[in-house]
Amino acid sequence: MTVTHAYRPGKHVVHFFVTTPDFLSVAVDHLTRDLGDDEGVVIVGRRSHVQPLATALRARGLVPDVLAAEGRLVVADADRMLERLVVDSRPDADAFDEVVGGTLRQATQATRSVRVLGEMVAALWDVGNCIGALELEQLWNGLRAWLRFDLLCCYPLDAQDAIGSIPTLVDVCDTHDAVTGIAPAEDRAERCRRFPRTPLSERPARAFVHDTLLEWQLDTLATDAELVVSELATNAMTHGSSDFTVSLSRRGRGVRIAVGDAARGRPSPVLAHPEAPRGRGLGMVGACARAWGHEPRPIGKLVWAHLLPS
Repeated sequence: MTVTHAYRPGKHVVHFFVTTPDFLSVAVDHLTRDLGDDEGVVIVGRRSHVQPLATALRARGLVPDVLAAEGRLVVADADRMLERLVVDSRPDADAFDEVVGGTLRQATQATRSVRVLGEMVAALWDVGNCIGALELEQLWNGLRAWLRFDLLCCYPLDAQDAIGSIPTLVDVCDTHDAVTGIAPAEDRAERCRRFPRTPLSERPARAFVHDTLLEWQLDTLATDAELVVSELATNAMTHGSSDFTVSLSRRGRGVRIAVGDAARGRPSPVLAHPEAPRGRGLGMVGACARAWGHEPRPIGKLVWAHLLPS
């Protein structure tokens, strides 16, 4: 089942994707969701993605030629831009300001703000130039101090697998305000689904758990399981700054629920004030589950709970 990544972009978001449809779904959502008449779109795309992106924009009811004529759409070739600003495998700050900054300054003349899709970093990452990609991310962050734009950077996960550099991947995440597409999942789960980082995901996550338990004839656990996944998903979205996964496995007469996110911190219950609106989530998980805990992963963690019939 394809998940719609209906999240509202932050200032600088990174998405790690595996398939082209996943990339297109997230990229076009970033560029078009609630797009105002006074907002512009800049696509710094790789050559293989430019035409599919144009087709996807048309599917959302936008006509690229019309947007371009209005000064609200600029499409630039990521590989060609890199040829102009990379010197000895490193991005040059002055060239970046001239090439990329110049493009965005031109785009913002006709609009209040701009949404940018950037794939130059992915092109560097793809050939193993991790340092260059990180330096380019920092240059993007510096440009945000002067221009108003939201930026989505997209990295193919198979490139990360080829490089095999988990520490560098963490560094990439640290240069962004939010991460999506990278939350870990339980390897041997019978059922698993990925959800975008938005409050709208809580309801389909509960429905996924409810429907699966009914199918497994574990409906007596459904109410507690829905509460557990709701609390764990809320924690993941609050503290993880990423999408999240829900993994389900049958364990004897019970079920194991695991929620994955990209945060590296250890989940700890807190003693909430009786009138506090938040802070009881893990306490409620502990009350419903026979046992619960967490498992750190190279990126992020899994928080799990084991539920049994009473």
